[in-house]
Amino acid sequence: MKNSCLAVRLNATGKQGAALPLPCAATLFADPNQPFFPIEKSRNHAEATMKADDVEFLVGMAVQLDETIRKLVIDEQEIFEKLGDARVQELKAFWNQEFTDEEELDFKRSLDYWDKILIRTWANAQRARQTRAQVGQTLMKLNSHL
Repeated sequence: MKNSCLAVRLNATGKQGAALPLPCAATLFADPNQPFFPIEKSRNHAEATMKADDVEFLVGMAVQLDETIRKLVIDEQEIFEKLGDARVQELKAFWNQEFTDEEELDFKRSLDYWDKILIRTWANAQRARQTRAQVGQTLMKLNSHL
């Protein structure tokens, strides 16, 4: 494999197994047709194809989630500029549930359009980051079973 690095595969007992050639980070994104994780030949072709398809889907999902997170961070910064530091700090306290029940009710009545957009942006970013972490964990599990 051109421009490859060697990765050590651990067997089921955690001992070092055979070294596998894996693409280096510099070449992972250079060729979009190159698979992110090489798929070993399996006795069961359907199983290997399924794993290859799973990995391909998850890699695509990870790339899309990374782009979504980048966009949400940019949106968040733009909203910060519109709201100002003082209001953003109040919204952070609300987001972190630092208010008493009575303060929270009063604060909810004071929310305007941009306040709600910022809170929605935070919720979307949190969900995207959690999903991205789960995708990464799943990719690692799939790769360990290959």
